[in-house]
Amino acid sequence: MWAPHHQHRLWAGVSRAVRTPSRVEQDFSLLNSVIPSQPVPFPPFSIPLPVITQGSLDYRSEEVISYEAGYRTTFSKSASLDVTGFYNDYRDLRYAVPGAINFISGPINLKGPYVPIVFTNALKGKTYGVEVATMWQMLDWWRWDFNYSWLHTQINDGYPIQTSISPQQRFSLRGLLTPWRDIDMDF
Repeated sequence: MWAPHHQHRLWAGVSRAVRTPSRVEQDFSLLNSVIPSQPVPFPPFSIPLPVITQGSLDYRSEEVISYEAGYRTTFSKSASLDVTGFYNDYRDLRYAVPGAINFISGPINLKGPYVPIVFTNALKGKTYGVEVATMWQMLDWWRWDFNYSWLHTQINDGYPIQTSISPQQRFSLRGLLTPWRDIDMDF
């Protein structure tokens, strides 16, 4: 952080976060669903196919490196403005990949063919955006906070996925009241 003046501050940061796989993601089997009867390579038989989600010992930690920079100013004792820009680079994200029908005896004491779904680190992505936060202490006992954020999310295109990570734009308005000592109300 650098403060060229008591009312102005500039700051920047770089950070790294890692999410270690759980035992479940590396070593488990779960009957996910059953596909209704399908023809198999040896007609005239058809059987239902179980879909089994399986952990993988090859599944590694997910990682993000985050870059942020911001500016804060206090117009007066009662008002401030924060503006922040950010960029996040995600690597080795979890993706469940359906495999080919397996005819070998499967996990969870399953006999016969099944469709495996295995966790991999096949995804990568990035998010970037801007956040603006303002605070106005209207009266000693009444404060307003207004926030706006814009977020762009991009996951690699090689895989058919649905992303519902976060809305692209978000607004919030919050009022904080302290009408009596030891009584706080937020709306």
